[in-house]
Amino acid sequence: MSEPSQNSLETRVAQLENEVIELKQNNQRISQALAQAGIQLPFQNNAGYNAAPPSTYNVAPPQSGPMPYNPNFAPPQFYPNYAQPQSYAAYTPQPQPGPVYNSPTQQQPYPPSYQYPIYPQPNPVPQKPRFDLVRDSQFWLNKIGIGLLLLGVAFLVGYSIDQGWLSHWAQIGLGMFIGLVLLGVAQLTYKNNRAFSQVLMGGSIGAFYITGYAAFEIYQLVSYPVGFGFMVLVTLFAFGLSLWQNEVILALIGVAGGLATPFLLTSGSSSLNGLVIYTSLLLALTSAIYFYRGWRSLLWLSFVGGWLVLIAGYKTADSLAYPAKLGLDDKFAIQAGIIFAGLVFGLVPVIRQILASRNPSRWAEPPIAEYTPQLQDLNKQHLNGLIFLTALIAPVFSAGVWSFNQKESGVLALGVMLLYGGIAVGLQFFDKKQAFPHATVAVVALTVALLLLLQGDVLLVALAVEAAALQVLAFRTNNQLILLAAIGLFTGLGLWFPSRLTRWEDTTPFISSVALANLIAIALLFFSSRFVRSKDLRNLYWFAAHIGLLSWLYREFSIMSPQEGGYITVAWGIYAVILLGAGLRLDSKMLLRFGMATLLLVIAKLLLVDVSQLQIIWRILLFLGFGSLLLVLSYFFQDLWKARPEPSEPTK
Repeated sequence: MSEPSQNSLETRVAQLENEVIELKQNNQRISQALAQAGIQLPFQNNAGYNAAPPSTYNVAPPQSGPMPYNPNFAPPQFYPNYAQPQSYAAYTPQPQPGPVYNSPTQQQPYPPSYQYPIYPQPNPVPQKPRFDLVRDSQFWLNKIGIGLLLLGVAFLVGYSIDQGWLSHWAQIGLGMFIGLVLLGVAQLTYKNNRAFSQVLMGGSIGAFYITGYAAFEIYQLVSYPVGFGFMVLVTLFAFGLSLWQNEVILALIGVAGGLATPFLLTSGSSSLNGLVIYTSLLLALTSAIYFYRGWRSLLWLSFVGGWLVLIAGYKTADSLAYPAKLGLDDKFAIQAGIIFAGLVFGLVPVIRQILASRNPSRWAEPPIAEYTPQLQDLNKQHLNGLIFLTALIAPVFSAGVWSFNQKESGVLALGVMLLYGGIAVGLQFFDKKQAFPHATVAVVALTVALLLLLQGDVLLVALAVEAAALQVLAFRTNNQLILLAAIGLFTGLGLWFPSRLTRWEDTTPFISSVALANLIAIALLFFSSRFVRSKDLRNLYWFAAHIGLLSWLYREFSIMSPQEGGYITVAWGIYAVILLGAGLRLDSKMLLRFGMATLLLVIAKLLLVDVSQLQIIWRILLFLGFGSLLLVLSYFFQDLWKARPEPSEPTK
């Protein structure tokens, strides 16, 4: 009898040893997870005493499949018949050398202490500190310094003019010399101090621009073609230097100076054709640089500056032609500039984004500075904003140039809808993310076209159909922006609806255009409630449709019998009974609530309005009829209610 007992004891001991091993493995995993999270625990050995962590962190990598039992772990000596398990599934890390601390009062022999490796904490990612006025003094000192230097040069030139020290050509030569000196010093200091060199290069380009402006506009030493050509060369030099040094600030200076050149140099005669051609070429160049480098600031400065130049040029030419109007040649010229700017800002960034989605390493845009994390989300949306603004500015500008009336503007908006809708369909095959903003522009353009081309009942039905279509699309795509657009359209229709209920010019009830249009809008609102994921929003749709239908019944029966309000009471009562019946049969608490609320409204109308306004025969019929109806409903309430069975408790 002793042999089975001995075997069972050994089996139990082996099981306990395996459980101890599993606990140690779990402890090791937890320690590793805490170390990765940046939490360091005090080192402990098997005896539970604090010990210094090992100096090495050599841990055997985990291997796939079963691992042999740790051979370095020896069982206590008073278990002579102990049998190690042959394998186990979990990974057992190899012990590391280290000091062993046993209890000084322990008399029994202990197994060799198992030393768990302590993993080093991951190095924290260095975060760039936020801008500090004192610490980052170089950031503002060099920029203020170059500004003061240029102002000092301007004062020196002005003083030399007053004193007659330098001739006009000498002053122009001095400006060129200062620009070249700044450029040379910038190249010498570029490797050691890039930020300082960048400021000097910007100052050099600014000095060249000032020199060209003074040579033509102030001193009139050169002709307009020579002065204009010099300014163009400075702009090209700024672009080339920015590409060579990979500095966006130089390109920004170049595009600002290039766009300002037609207004800095006045030739005495305005040529809208020349302005459009020059601006289009400059925008084409800046767009090509953006396409190559991905500089968002250059794209946006070109966008703002390009549209401002075209608008300012058109306004200037229009004011010079007043009281006569601009000729067709000028209008076609500015329209060509609008179309070119729309294509440049509408297609180039989209094409680059499509390429970036396929090859991010090649077409990635430069990251925004780490000390401005709030701009990271804005960076993701900058392309959508560019698309929306281009779709807004180009049509509005074109309508202003050609003086379109409301109908013509509606046709233009319809054309914008077709254009952006077609682009959205085409982008589905390349980049669906880029298709969404174009589809949104198409929806907005369609709404504007409907508002400009339609009116009255047809407009109400058209907007309701569009809102219902947006609601279905939002449900299918689970897109919150489309859902907001649908809610906005329905809200606008709801604000318009009360004014339509007071239109009494059509005395035909139920079948008039006003009545049918209102009923269709209510039906579409109720239909849209089936495509709403949020229960609260669905209830809101139902409530709005319910109020709309009550108002519709009130208006139509008021037209039919202006002096007899009993028809309205009967209609509301029948509607309440229908709601109650549907709620009972469908076990819908919302329908039951609407039905009960409508029934209470009918009772309140009976007691507060009908008693004093209706004839005696109407009062008798209504009170008897509704009293009997309530009694019948109360009697058959439980029989009509098809309540759903409660879920049964699972059997234990």
